[in-house]
Amino acid sequence: MIILPKKSCYGELPPLRETVRRHQINARRSLGQHFLFDLNITRRITKIPGSLSGKTIIEIGSGPGALTRSILETNAKLVIAIERDQRCIKALNELQSFYPDRLLVVEADALSLDITKLNKNNDRSAIIANLPYNIAIGLLIRWLKNRQKFSSMTLMFQKEVADRIIAKTHTKE
Repeated sequence: MIILPKKSCYGELPPLRETVRRHQINARRSLGQHFLFDLNITRRITKIPGSLSGKTIIEIGSGPGALTRSILETNAKLVIAIERDQRCIKALNELQSFYPDRLLVVEADALSLDITKLNKNNDRSAIIANLPYNIAIGLLIRWLKNRQKFSSMTLMFQKEVADRIIAKTHTKE
């Protein structure tokens, strides 16, 4: 079942590209950003961990909200979107007006945030994230050390980061 967005003070949910244009959001290399805009792809990503029904989902580096929108289309109980870029925070706050009881926007640097303390429901959260290049490995290591606190992790990495993760030790890679 897909939960359709409600109307808010902003009217109907605007297309993602319109939101990006209005907030002048472009990927910033200094923040390690790379945005997904194809909602067909983000919808496929949300199917990878199985049913999200009734779960709390934590998304790191939500950007303008493409993956966030697709997670909200599921029956997830709560989506916690963590973002530090002020331009994206504004776009996410607009999205929150459509899902006030299901989207929590947290303005923070994910590296300095203990995400295990965000879920007040005392259940194991799932992580779904298109990780920023600069912090991906640090976050992965931290989460693997605490993996018992998460029901699943669906993570996207840039190719260069993935190559480093699977590289043999003591090699150039």
